[in-house]
Amino acid sequence: MEGRTIIATRVPRDQVVVQGLICRGGFGEIFRGTYNRESVAIKMLFPEMRNDLKKVNDFLSEAKLMAGLVHPHI
Repeated sequence: MEGRTIIATRVPRDQVVVQGLICRGGFGEIFRGTYNRESVAIKMLFPEMRNDLKKVNDFLSEAKLMAGLVHPHI
C-alpha cells in the first residue's frame, strides 16, 4: 500500500441500505448492506466507544488497513 493515499470521506447515511447484522466484535457491529447498488459490509463503532480517542484511532487504523486489501471477494 506504500505510495497510496487514503482520503477520508463521509458516506451519506441515506445512500446506505443496512440489510442485517453479520456479527459483533470488540469495537462494534458489522452489517450487510448496499451502497450505490453494490453489496457492502458496514462496520459501526459502538456508541459507548465513540468518545474514546484511542478506540476511535484504532477503528480508523483498521479501516485504513482494510482499504488497502485487494481481493475479488472484498
